[in-house]
Amino acid sequence: MSGFVEDIQRNFKDGSMVVKLIYLNVAVFVVLLILGLVGGLFTPRAVHPGLAASMSEWAEWLMMHSKLSELVFKPWTLITHMFTHVDVFHLLFNMLMLYFSGQLFVRFFGEKKLLSIYLMGGLAGAAALIIASAFLPYFEGGSSMALGASAAVMSIFIACCVYAPKMIVNLFGIFPLELRYLGLIIFGLDLVKFYDGNTGGHIAHIAGSAFGFFMAKQYIQGKDITRGFARALETMSSWFKKKDNSLYVSHSKVRKMKDEDYNFSKTKMQEKVDQILDKIGRSGYESLSKEEKEFLNKSSRQ
Repeated sequence: MSGFVEDIQRNFKDGSMVVKLIYLNVAVFVVLLILGLVGGLFTPRAVHPGLAASMSEWAEWLMMHSKLSELVFKPWTLITHMFTHVDVFHLLFNMLMLYFSGQLFVRFFGEKKLLSIYLMGGLAGAAALIIASAFLPYFEGGSSMALGASAAVMSIFIACCVYAPKMIVNLFGIFPLELRYLGLIIFGLDLVKFYDGNTGGHIAHIAGSAFGFFMAKQYIQGKDITRGFARALETMSSWFKKKDNSLYVSHSKVRKMKDEDYNFSKTKMQEKVDQILDKIGRSGYESLSKEEKEFLNKSSRQ
């Protein structure tokens, strides 16, 4: 058992941001599942609400209330709700979408931006739900609880669709389909199912999609709207890192590059990146050669 736990810890520590996000979502679900199973044993069978309801009772500490009068007492739920699931199929669908779109996102935008857009997309969905609950007559006299990674995942997925719309993906591993059409299908499902009893959730999904669309459009124009948020995350992360007070002296020689040489090198690299991205837009990611894929992945980490 200890070996299994150590493997999970090692995979989480060494894994990509996509893997880390999936592990966090699954870990929260497993904890809620255990609490729901154990807690249910202390409820008489005649009035037992069922496992999902039992899990939901514990999940209320992590789910976001759409009413500000309730949210103000649990502000942490602005973040925790986007890692919380109480239905296994909801979790499974979101994690499959996160794995698929997260891998693409890292190729196009780099791994450092993934956590930022996940959180910002989730917050965009939360903000849309809060505003809708406060001002739309449809929600008058009621309230909504937000949970799940759907808005965050949709922001990642739609950003990929906007950035490489003509990239070919195989739906169910069989049907070739351009990424933009797959995006329209997934987005359209929220519109078709808008009044299925989860209207608040669909509003959050649409808001997350809108954020991903805007982020990708701005990035194509050379503007990274996630940069400030990413810096804030790095600053907060540094608060919890152990500082190394040991003295380190390096005697290695570093060859300095002239400014004009450095700028020329960066310009040539960007030109090559632009050529590769144009090729993706015309023919899809799979049309790239192995060297072009490696170059694109390398440049995204810089």
